[in-house]
Amino acid sequence: MYHNSGFTLIELLVVIMIVAVLSAVVAPVAYKGVEKFDHLISQKKKIDMKKAADYLSFITDSSCRIRGKIVVCGRSKYVVK
Repeated sequence: MYHNSGFTLIELLVVIMIVAVLSAVVAPVAYKGVEKFDHLISQKKKIDMKKAADYLSFITDSSCRIRGKIVVCGRSKYVVK
Protein backbone atom coordinates (compact mmCIF):
# COMPACT_ATOMS: atom_id res chain seq x y z
CA MET A 1 0.00 0.00 0.00
CA TYR A 2 1.08 3.55 -0.69
CA HIS A 3 1.37 5.67 2.46
CA ASN A 4 1.30 9.43 1.87
CA SER A 5 3.09 11.33 4.62
CA GLY A 6 4.34 14.87 4.14
CA PHE A 7 3.71 17.65 1.65
CA THR A 8 4.14 17.70 -2.08
CA LEU A 9 6.63 20.00 -3.77
CA ILE A 10 3.83 22.13 -5.22
CA GLU A 11 2.30 22.70 -1.77
CA LEU A 12 5.65 23.80 -0.37
CA LEU A 13 6.28 26.14 -3.28
CA VAL A 14 2.84 27.73 -2.87
CA VAL A 15 3.51 28.37 0.83
CA ILE A 16 6.93 29.88 0.05
CA MET A 17 5.35 32.16 -2.58
CA ILE A 18 2.67 33.33 -0.13
CA VAL A 19 5.29 34.12 2.52
CA ALA A 20 7.39 36.00 -0.05
CA VAL A 21 4.45 38.13 -1.18
CA LEU A 22 3.40 38.92 2.39
CA SER A 23 6.94 39.91 3.38
CA ALA A 24 7.23 42.13 0.29
CA VAL A 25 4.06 43.93 1.36
CA VAL A 26 4.89 44.23 5.07
CA ALA A 27 8.60 45.16 4.84
CA PRO A 28 8.19 48.70 3.43
CA VAL A 29 5.59 49.54 6.06
CA ALA A 30 7.88 48.31 8.82
CA TYR A 31 10.84 50.31 7.46
CA LYS A 32 8.74 53.48 7.35
CA GLY A 33 7.85 52.94 11.00
CA VAL A 34 11.52 52.57 11.91
CA GLU A 35 12.43 55.73 9.98
CA LYS A 36 9.70 57.71 11.76
CA PHE A 37 10.93 56.45 15.12
CA ASP A 38 14.54 57.42 14.30
CA HIS A 39 13.36 60.89 13.25
CA LEU A 40 11.47 61.34 16.53
CA ILE A 41 14.52 60.25 18.53
CA SER A 42 16.79 62.69 16.67
CA GLN A 43 14.30 65.52 17.27
CA LYS A 44 14.21 64.68 20.98
CA LYS A 45 18.01 64.70 21.13
CA LYS A 46 18.10 68.14 19.48
CA ILE A 47 15.61 69.46 22.03
CA ASP A 48 17.66 67.97 24.89
CA MET A 49 20.85 69.57 23.51
CA LYS A 50 19.13 72.96 23.32
CA LYS A 51 17.87 72.59 26.90
CA ALA A 52 21.37 71.64 28.08
CA ALA A 53 22.89 74.66 26.33
CA ASP A 54 20.26 76.98 27.81
CA TYR A 55 20.79 75.55 31.29
CA LEU A 56 24.57 75.84 31.06
CA SER A 57 24.20 79.42 29.76
CA PHE A 58 22.10 80.21 32.82
CA ILE A 59 24.45 78.70 35.41
CA THR A 60 27.73 79.83 33.81
CA ASP A 61 26.57 83.35 32.84
CA SER A 62 28.05 82.93 29.35
CA SER A 63 26.69 82.13 25.94
CA CYS A 64 26.77 78.47 24.96
CA ARG A 65 26.93 76.93 21.51
CA ILE A 66 26.16 73.41 20.37
CA ARG A 67 28.80 71.57 18.32
CA GLY A 68 27.68 68.03 17.58
CA LYS A 69 27.28 66.34 20.97
CA ILE A 70 29.36 68.97 22.76
CA VAL A 71 28.05 72.14 24.37
CA VAL A 72 30.71 74.86 24.41
CA CYS A 73 30.38 77.57 27.07
CA GLY A 74 33.23 80.05 26.92
CA ARG A 75 36.35 77.90 27.31
CA SER A 76 34.52 74.97 28.90
CA LYS A 77 33.21 72.00 26.94
CA TYR A 78 30.45 69.67 28.12
CA VAL A 79 29.50 66.37 26.48
CA VAL A 80 25.77 65.71 26.44
CA LYS A 81 24.75 62.07 26.28
